[in-house]
Amino acid sequence: METKYMTAEKFALFVKTYEESGKLPEKKIPCVACGEEVSMFHDNLRHRIAKFGSVTNLLSNFQCRSCRKTEKAPATPKKVKASKSKKPEVKEEITTVSFSPVKLIQSERNVMSFQDIAASKELTQEFTNGSCMQPHMFLNQGRSCKGCIFFDNCLCNCKQVK
Repeated sequence: METKYMTAEKFALFVKTYEESGKLPEKKIPCVACGEEVSMFHDNLRHRIAKFGSVTNLLSNFQCRSCRKTEKAPATPKKVKASKSKKPEVKEEITTVSFSPVKLIQSERNVMSFQDIAASKELTQEFTNGSCMQPHMFLNQGRSCKGCIFFDNCLCNCKQVK
Protein backbone atom coordinates (compact mmCIF):
# COMPACT_ATOMS: atom_id res chain seq x y z
CA MET A 1 0.00 0.00 0.00
CA GLU A 2 1.36 3.41 -0.88
CA THR A 3 0.66 6.66 0.96
CA LYS A 4 1.50 10.20 0.04
CA TYR A 5 4.63 10.27 2.22
CA MET A 6 5.63 6.58 2.14
CA THR A 7 6.41 4.52 -0.97
CA ALA A 8 5.12 0.99 -1.49
CA GLU A 9 8.63 -0.48 -1.05
CA LYS A 10 9.16 1.39 2.22
CA PHE A 11 5.68 0.36 3.40
CA ALA A 12 6.41 -3.33 2.66
CA LEU A 13 9.82 -3.03 4.41
CA PHE A 14 8.17 -1.63 7.56
CA VAL A 15 5.57 -4.42 7.69
CA LYS A 16 8.11 -7.20 6.98
CA THR A 17 10.62 -5.90 9.55
CA TYR A 18 7.95 -5.60 12.22
CA GLU A 19 6.62 -9.12 11.60
CA GLU A 20 10.14 -10.60 11.79
CA SER A 21 11.66 -8.69 14.71
CA GLY A 22 8.84 -6.80 16.43
CA LYS A 23 10.58 -3.51 15.61
CA LEU A 24 10.40 -1.00 12.80
CA PRO A 25 13.47 -0.22 10.63
CA GLU A 26 13.18 3.47 11.59
CA LYS A 27 12.04 5.00 14.84
CA LYS A 28 9.78 7.56 13.14
CA ILE A 29 6.55 7.07 11.21
CA PRO A 30 5.28 9.76 8.79
CA CYS A 31 1.82 11.30 9.23
CA VAL A 32 -0.55 10.36 6.41
CA ALA A 33 -1.96 13.90 6.15
CA CYS A 34 1.07 16.21 6.49
CA GLY A 35 4.15 13.95 6.45
CA GLU A 36 5.48 15.02 9.84
CA GLU A 37 7.50 12.19 11.34
CA VAL A 38 6.55 11.06 14.84
CA SER A 39 8.74 8.85 17.05
CA MET A 40 7.36 5.40 17.81
CA PHE A 41 9.31 2.63 19.45
CA HIS A 42 9.06 0.15 22.35
CA ASP A 43 5.87 0.54 24.42
CA ASN A 44 4.58 3.49 22.42
CA LEU A 45 4.73 1.42 19.22
CA ARG A 46 3.01 -1.56 20.86
CA HIS A 47 0.19 0.62 22.21
CA ARG A 48 -0.33 2.32 18.83
CA ILE A 49 -0.45 -1.02 16.98
CA ALA A 50 -2.96 -2.32 19.53
CA LYS A 51 -5.04 0.84 19.02
CA PHE A 52 -4.98 0.62 15.20
CA GLY A 53 -5.30 -3.19 15.09
CA SER A 54 -2.27 -3.98 12.93
CA VAL A 55 0.96 -2.50 11.56
CA THR A 56 -0.57 -2.03 8.11
CA ASN A 57 -3.49 -0.06 9.57
CA LEU A 58 -1.08 2.04 11.64
CA LEU A 59 1.10 2.91 8.65
CA SER A 60 -1.84 3.68 6.36
CA ASN A 61 -4.03 5.63 8.81
CA PHE A 62 -1.67 7.33 11.30
CA GLN A 63 -2.13 11.09 11.78
CA CYS A 64 0.01 13.34 13.95
CA ARG A 65 -1.45 15.29 16.85
CA SER A 66 -1.71 18.61 15.01
CA CYS A 67 -3.65 16.99 12.13
CA ARG A 68 -6.07 15.32 14.55
CA LYS A 69 -6.66 18.62 16.33
CA THR A 70 -7.45 20.46 13.10
CA GLU A 71 -9.97 17.75 12.19
CA LYS A 72 -11.74 18.07 15.52
CA ALA A 73 -11.79 21.88 15.51
CA PRO A 74 -15.22 23.37 14.79
CA ALA A 75 -15.64 25.12 11.42
CA THR A 76 -17.15 28.26 12.94
CA PRO A 77 -16.36 29.64 16.36
CA LYS A 78 -19.18 29.49 18.84
CA LYS A 79 -20.63 32.73 20.08
CA VAL A 80 -20.78 32.94 23.82
CA LYS A 81 -23.56 34.96 25.35
CA ALA A 82 -22.60 37.25 28.15
CA SER A 83 -25.13 36.53 30.83
CA LYS A 84 -25.88 39.04 33.49
CA SER A 85 -26.09 37.33 36.78
CA LYS A 86 -26.73 38.89 40.11
CA LYS A 87 -24.01 38.42 42.60
CA PRO A 88 -25.23 36.66 45.68
CA GLU A 89 -25.22 38.86 48.72
CA VAL A 90 -22.62 37.90 51.22
CA LYS A 91 -23.64 38.50 54.77
CA GLU A 92 -20.72 39.31 56.97
CA GLU A 93 -20.93 38.69 60.62
CA ILE A 94 -19.26 41.27 62.77
CA THR A 95 -17.79 39.94 65.93
CA THR A 96 -16.67 42.17 68.72
CA VAL A 97 -13.58 41.41 70.67
CA SER A 98 -13.09 42.89 74.09
CA PHE A 99 -9.68 43.48 75.52
CA SER A 100 -8.74 43.84 79.14
CA PRO A 101 -8.00 47.43 80.15
CA VAL A 102 -4.42 48.57 79.89
CA LYS A 103 -2.70 49.11 83.20
CA LEU A 104 -0.47 52.14 83.42
CA ILE A 105 2.61 51.71 85.52
CA GLN A 106 4.37 54.64 87.09
CA SER A 107 7.96 54.92 85.97
CA GLU A 108 10.66 55.83 88.45
CA ARG A 109 12.55 57.76 85.77
CA ASN A 110 12.15 61.46 85.42
CA VAL A 111 10.86 62.54 82.05
CA MET A 112 12.66 65.65 80.83
CA SER A 113 11.65 67.99 78.05
CA PHE A 114 14.04 69.45 75.47
CA GLN A 115 13.80 72.83 77.20
CA ASP A 116 14.91 71.32 80.54
CA ILE A 117 17.90 69.65 78.89
CA ALA A 118 18.84 72.79 76.91
CA ALA A 119 18.71 74.93 80.07
CA SER A 120 21.33 72.77 81.80
CA LYS A 121 24.89 72.81 80.44
CA GLU A 122 25.79 69.45 82.02
CA LEU A 123 22.68 67.64 80.73
CA THR A 124 23.16 69.07 77.22
CA GLN A 125 26.81 67.92 77.17
CA GLU A 126 25.80 64.46 78.48
CA PHE A 127 23.05 63.93 75.88
CA THR A 128 24.89 65.45 72.89
CA ASN A 129 28.24 63.75 73.41
CA GLY A 130 28.67 61.96 70.05
CA SER A 131 25.08 62.24 68.80
CA CYS A 132 22.79 65.01 67.67
CA MET A 133 19.68 65.69 69.74
CA GLN A 134 17.73 67.14 66.79
CA PRO A 135 18.89 65.38 63.62
CA HIS A 136 15.66 66.34 61.84
CA MET A 137 16.56 70.02 62.13
CA PHE A 138 20.16 69.38 61.12
CA LEU A 139 19.18 67.49 57.96
CA ASN A 140 16.22 69.71 56.99
CA GLN A 141 18.38 72.83 57.10
CA GLY A 142 21.08 71.54 54.76
CA ARG A 143 23.38 70.06 57.42
CA SER A 144 23.31 73.20 59.54
CA CYS A 145 22.62 73.65 63.26
CA LYS A 146 21.04 77.07 62.74
CA GLY A 147 18.15 77.51 65.20
CA CYS A 148 18.93 74.48 67.41
CA ILE A 149 18.27 75.10 71.12
CA PHE A 150 21.20 72.85 72.11
CA PHE A 151 23.78 74.68 69.95
CA ASP A 152 25.55 76.63 72.72
CA ASN A 153 26.45 73.57 74.87
CA CYS A 154 26.39 70.81 72.17
CA LEU A 155 29.37 68.43 71.93
CA CYS A 156 28.25 66.70 68.72
CA ASN A 157 30.96 66.19 66.06
CA CYS A 158 28.72 67.42 63.22
CA LYS A 159 28.00 70.81 64.85
CA GLN A 160 28.05 73.57 62.20
CA VAL A 161 26.56 76.97 61.48
CA LYS A 162 26.30 78.06 57.89
